[in-house]
Amino acid sequence: MRVWYFSEMAYHPAWEEGLKRGSLRVVLPNANYDPEIGHRLLNRYLDEFRLCDEVGLDIMVNEHHSTSTCLTISVPMALAVIARETKRARLLSLGNPIANRPDPVRVAEEMAWLDVLSGGRLEMGLVKGAPYEIAPANSNPANLMRRYWEAHDLILKAMSTTDGPFSWEGEFFHYRNVNIWPRPYQQPTPPVWMTGLSPETGRMAAERGHVVGTLLSLSAAGPMFGGRLCSDFGGRGRGIHKPAGLQLARREHRDAQIRRKARRLCSGPPRQPGRPEDRDDRAVARERYLLRRYAG
Repeated sequence: MRVWYFSEMAYHPAWEEGLKRGSLRVVLPNANYDPEIGHRLLNRYLDEFRLCDEVGLDIMVNEHHSTSTCLTISVPMALAVIARETKRARLLSLGNPIANRPDPVRVAEEMAWLDVLSGGRLEMGLVKGAPYEIAPANSNPANLMRRYWEAHDLILKAMSTTDGPFSWEGEFFHYRNVNIWPRPYQQPTPPVWMTGLSPETGRMAAERGHVVGTLLSLSAAGPMFGGRLCSDFGGRGRGIHKPAGLQLARREHRDAQIRRKARRLCSGPPRQPGRPEDRDDRAVARERYLLRRYAG
């Protein structure tokens, strides 16, 4: 079993203001970001990644934009630092939001460079991107999946072609001369990961020999583990990220308990000033969080 340490390098000091505004993503002004605090946080997170390598954990990073929940705004930038400071850990990018990136060939170059820098420790995640980032990326949601698969195919072809330039004339991308340097350390490409919530995504990944990370809930991830799809993964794909699914199933059970508690708090009588629990700041803060998250 492989264990992956994952951090989005969040800027948590802005979360209280984000809760007041109703969102931590996209619409929260960056006036709530203090660069000095951010400097300390980023270096602390990078120290944590280096410690992971020392104790035998693998490392995963992802990429989000216009949000206080994730300061990792560039997977290649973060992994370049981490690759130089680690020696043994596998490095998973989960991943590059290629449906929103304007230049897939640049993604292929960056991932190949990282694979060489790390000595073949890269695991390459090619993901569609989060729905709330469609507006910041100025993407068209109507053609996002077609754009994703074209970018996916172009990236893998660019990384695995070694016999000279090729041209690409697709629906979204046009290149007269594709010939990336360096080529990746792992041939023909590093292992490819995807994220998905549907059996159909799982089948498409299995057909291509990719790893799938399933997220969010057992109700969404459950079909990935059952019946014919599971055998498809065993027969043709690199595998399904079962530990992630099981961990998230436990989290769903825990969150269901939290939701029930929050509903009881919402439906009960208002708290009276002067009660003993009102003097416990941690309990009050926790209940405020529960009410804000689950009152709806």
